[in-house]
Amino acid sequence: MASIDGISAPFGAIGYLIIAPSIVGYLFTIFLERVGISQMDRVFKDRMDGLTADFRKLGVSMEDNINVIEGAVGSDIINIYADREQALEDMAIKIEESKKNMFILAVSGTDFFTLNAALQTPFEEKVLPPHSLEDEIKILLIDPFSHAAKERAEVEQPTENYYDTELKSDIFKAIGRIKELKDGNAKIDAHFYSHSPVVFVLRVDDYMFIEPYHLGYVKKTIGTLGCIGKQVPIFLVTSKSSLFERLCKHFDNIWKKSESLEDILKLKNWLRTKGRENNIIKDKLPQYPARTGKYKEVLALIENEEKR
Repeated sequence: MASIDGISAPFGAIGYLIIAPSIVGYLFTIFLERVGISQMDRVFKDRMDGLTADFRKLGVSMEDNINVIEGAVGSDIINIYADREQALEDMAIKIEESKKNMFILAVSGTDFFTLNAALQTPFEEKVLPPHSLEDEIKILLIDPFSHAAKERAEVEQPTENYYDTELKSDIFKAIGRIKELKDGNAKIDAHFYSHSPVVFVLRVDDYMFIEPYHLGYVKKTIGTLGCIGKQVPIFLVTSKSSLFERLCKHFDNIWKKSESLEDILKLKNWLRTKGRENNIIKDKLPQYPARTGKYKEVLALIENEEKR
């Protein structure tokens, strides 16, 4: 019977059982080093080669992409979408998850207020009881009676009569839907600005989607009808970004100088009774005061014009 330092074989066998796992572990480590890690190296190399090939297809180097990422990180941009369509799914998710704050700065808000639009359902579920957010939701859209609306419509859909355009129709559909929501006790309010739109903003709690607006088009869209927005990149930022704070203040400044939903409806209804709903652009009134709460003065000016 063998012995190790005077210990008989049975006790020696127990000792072997104790150290066996260590030996197996050591051998497994060697196996990983020689086989497993080399396999991981191959997988990593294959993926990097594929990524590099994708960059080459885009005509962009790895270094340029790193610069883009560094710029985004430096601006606290957490995602970039090629266009509005690509961002819609994430917009819907953020709206569904929202708890407190939301505001929208848009042209006509078709993604929110058109029947069966991409964001209509999640948006309305948040503004109507019992799922209402803590704070009132504010909407800023372009004033349908403004020169800015007419100017944008002329680019999107050249026609002699602005009131025949899709843009005018979309704005009035939004106005109608917002009024219906308010009548249904939705925590929502809307104002209407009269300057040329510069940016789309959807703020949802601590997230903000930002899209630049423009009056341009590319050659392939000439001669076609439709929105010139939604076709440029969108940035997603958080409340940590200075962009977030700046655009919150941007929204507040426009809100203070814009027309209320009630005033827009009063003018719209008044013009309808006079049969002039389709031939008034407010900037044609030389003394028009573009300030909230001044619609009575606008109506008085129109009445004076008619008396002449």
